[in-house]
Amino acid sequence: MNWNRAEELLERYYAGLSSAEEEMALKALLSRSDVPPHLQQEASLLGHMKAAGGEESSLGDDELFARLDASLQAQKPEAKTIQLPVNRLWQIAAAIALLAIGYWFGTLNADSAPPATALVEDSRQNQQLAQIQQEVQEMKSMLSQSSPSQRIKAVSYVQQNEVADDELVQVLIETMHFDENVNVRMAAIKALLHFRDRPQVRQAFVQSLQIQNDPNVQLQLIDGLIKMKNKEAVPQMQEMLQEKELQEVVKHRLQQGIGVLI
Repeated sequence: MNWNRAEELLERYYAGLSSAEEEMALKALLSRSDVPPHLQQEASLLGHMKAAGGEESSLGDDELFARLDASLQAQKPEAKTIQLPVNRLWQIAAAIALLAIGYWFGTLNADSAPPATALVEDSRQNQQLAQIQQEVQEMKSMLSQSSPSQRIKAVSYVQQNEVADDELVQVLIETMHFDENVNVRMAAIKALLHFRDRPQVRQAFVQSLQIQNDPNVQLQLIDGLIKMKNKEAVPQMQEMLQEKELQEVVKHRLQQGIGVLI
């Protein structure tokens, strides 16, 4: 069988240009038993996707998103693409903890520590902090990649790390608001839920509800607002109910959400 058609459909899907019919055709192709090796990862990743406009979002299911992360991390890195494996992110978090512990012990023993030792320790800590800052910048750079799959990969790294400065969270918010690819926006929503206690994230979800017009994104935002128990979203949700072109499945979810939040 000629698999060029599957590759063309994959390109359109990652670019956010595929129609519901094309996604159904892609799913049918990737569900075959004779999928070639170079498409097997995509088959595992996208084999259970739902057509756009369906009631459930394509990344709304926790198990499917976990499979997305596992498949993306299993891919070989592209040329000049920054790779930050999960174990490295844990090392970053551990380094921060060690710096804090070292600082505490250093204050307890400041009088007895020789000046030369203190200078060496300060230099080592400064080097570690500089390295951490550099790798955070690298994660931000990944979010600006032109490839949707690379941007989804970057979002998943931030989600698994669960530690982000305000600037990185703001980049995620802008990705949720304005990324041209629906799947990337939905991945950003998923990642931002890990920082839902931050006021800037709670406010951003309400703002994004005013911006988005894709029903899958709208559904995931509504679910996120319910999970946050964000009562500040109720006026905006009530206003959305008045929109004539709003899909019925979104109206139904809005009504459910308002009932839970008020």
